[in-house]
Amino acid sequence: MTALLRMIGSQADAIDRIGGLDLAGPAEVLAQARRILLVGTGTSLHAAELGAMMLTQASRDAYAYPAATWARWGAG
Repeated sequence: MTALLRMIGSQADAIDRIGGLDLAGPAEVLAQARRILLVGTGTSLHAAELGAMMLTQASRDAYAYPAATWARWGAG
């Protein structure tokens, strides 16, 4: 069995674990934020872009950046 096949096979368990998390604290942090920046590379960048779109649809000021761009230019 390849590593990719093991990873794919473990996704249902990962979703079950995530579903049981108490996210009240992190949700409160996001609720208080003026701006939300999501940074990623490759697949995580795609997730950051989707997250920024979803947060924007929820009337939040959210942006996604490639990690290399953020590392070079940062918050400036």
